[in-house]
Amino acid sequence: MRELLAQIYIMRKNKSDKPLPTIVQQPAAQLIELPANYNKLLESLKLRIRNSQLQTSLTVNRELVLLYWQIGKEVVERISF
Repeated sequence: MRELLAQIYIMRKNKSDKPLPTIVQQPAAQLIELPANYNKLLESLKLRIRNSQLQTSLTVNRELVLLYWQIGKEVVERISF
């Protein structure tokens, strides 16, 4: 496969008048037989990723609110003497 890609690259680089070979790729599902529980596993992984992203954004937002509150408090304290 690498050799074919290298040939295509060289042909394009040289701007050959010859037509480029067509590469036909089959979907991965046609190349291998997927386990029966593959979709369930995939959905489970997606859910874990989304939950982790949500938890991360909540943590970041909480820390930013705390930071802004502390900055505001410090500004008020310095102005109020």
